[in-house]
Amino acid sequence: MKTFHTQQTEFLKLCSILIPISKKYDYSSTDLEAWVPEIENYHAYVPLIGVYSSGKSSLLNTFLGSKVFKKEITPCTDIPFEISWGENDKYEIRHSDSVQPVTLKEIQEGTYTARPDSVISMVMNNDNLEKYKNLALVDLPGLNAGIDAHSKAIDFYIHKSAAYLLVIDPKTNLRKDLVDFLLELSAFSVPVY
Repeated sequence: MKTFHTQQTEFLKLCSILIPISKKYDYSSTDLEAWVPEIENYHAYVPLIGVYSSGKSSLLNTFLGSKVFKKEITPCTDIPFEISWGENDKYEIRHSDSVQPVTLKEIQEGTYTARPDSVISMVMNNDNLEKYKNLALVDLPGLNAGIDAHSKAIDFYIHKSAAYLLVIDPKTNLRKDLVDFLLELSAFSVPVY
């Protein structure tokens, strides 16, 4: 099996060959040209799943080497956070109809204004993220935390995810809601680690 980087390089090379040919023969190259930035900036989504207070945000804080996410006993991640590498830090909150900048401090304090359709995108120049440039980790709301947005956010990623990382608090048993969700994921043939 070819690595992602090898496949990405081959697709970009193919586009660089096909675009001039399509222009030479007066075929539209618009679709091919649109694919180039999509291929260059592609991210495989890897959501972290678990019940609320299982340690998803703590795990991400440890991985990032700084306290980025709030850690509380009550559900505190009510919308998805997409975390990926970039040369420059950039934080924004995306809604279905707009994009607004947000600061790291607002994220850390939870003072941003979100709607049920919101996603926070965090592009960070972080050494650990740089090792996985084509992955976007997603801190999802906890399962069965009593917030409707949690279910909507989780459902949004089912078809977009390359795999799921399951986070379980070692002090608790495997809860029924988590087992039910794993069974639901199995219907989509999504790997869970």
